[in-house]
Amino acid sequence: MFKTKKWSRIMILVAVLIVSMTFTGCGSQEEAVDAGSQTENGQEASGGNGYPTRNIELAVPFSAGGGTDLAARVVAPFLADELGVNVLVENREGAGTQIGITHLLRSGDGDEGYSVLFATQPHASNTIIGQGAEYAIDDIHWLNFHHIDPVAVNVAEDAPWDDLAELIDYIAENPGEVSIGVAQMGGGHIFMEYLIDKLGIEPIMVPYDGGGDVRTAFLGGHVDVAFTNVAPSAQLIDQSKSLGVGWNERSSIWPDAPSFDEIFDDEEIIETAMGLASCRGIAVTTTFKETHPDRYEILLTAYEAAFNHEDHIQEMVDNGQMPISQWIGPEEANRIAESTHRTLSQFEHLY
Repeated sequence: MFKTKKWSRIMILVAVLIVSMTFTGCGSQEEAVDAGSQTENGQEASGGNGYPTRNIELAVPFSAGGGTDLAARVVAPFLADELGVNVLVENREGAGTQIGITHLLRSGDGDEGYSVLFATQPHASNTIIGQGAEYAIDDIHWLNFHHIDPVAVNVAEDAPWDDLAELIDYIAENPGEVSIGVAQMGGGHIFMEYLIDKLGIEPIMVPYDGGGDVRTAFLGGHVDVAFTNVAPSAQLIDQSKSLGVGWNERSSIWPDAPSFDEIFDDEEIIETAMGLASCRGIAVTTTFKETHPDRYEILLTAYEAAFNHEDHIQEMVDNGQMPISQWIGPEEANRIAESTHRTLSQFEHLY
């Protein structure tokens, strides 16, 4: 009887100790998990130590072969070297760049810094003003406009016109005869719509998804005029002549082509053309900038270093992009983007 009672007391004591150790162990494990979560969350909140940890998509909202696509593919390997991961160019063309911009803003990867956009103004504003896109201009944050590329007008070498004014006069006298290829909702497209409205002319407007498609159509004889931008139009030097560039001075790419300042006396036409120059560069979501400031700084620093890399600069020289290239940084880029948006808002009736 005594032994039974003693054994019972021992068993109770052992049970109490086991329960106590179990609770203590659980408490220790729970604290360890919480501490780990806090460390992980702390890293994430600060922008993510080690970013990037996987490949980054560089989305281009145009078809392959255009000026924006070319610029993205030239800088991508240098950006990859700076970041230590692959930077994969993906063409997400359509709807005047709305498909690509929507992808950036809605994919989820954009807000984490794993999808960025090599895009353009005025296209971004055009999708909002003219197409009713369900995003705002300040949802997009530009890291830089490393190309500021004026509009350019190209025709066949044996075309009867020597500058844009002569072409406009011909269109006025022969409505519905001259076909003009444009990148949908690009600067050339908006500028021609502006001239149609201002001067009452009637060309045949043929919109394409990107500048590469415009040049292909032009070289194939499907349109009479290619209205694109200066840098990519360099690919047409041996097969065409330029009727003018939309700036207040001549371009080194087309030194024989008159500037719009030489062609037109109307200051409004000149200023409108200059305001519709294609500004190309990398954009991120504003949410990414605000929620991951450390990641944002890593990406911005890498982009600037990639842009200024001597081999990247040499490639821009070799492919004719250097005359329109510069590093202006996010503050100036976003100022230009907002200014362009205000300018385009004045022509909302043209959309």
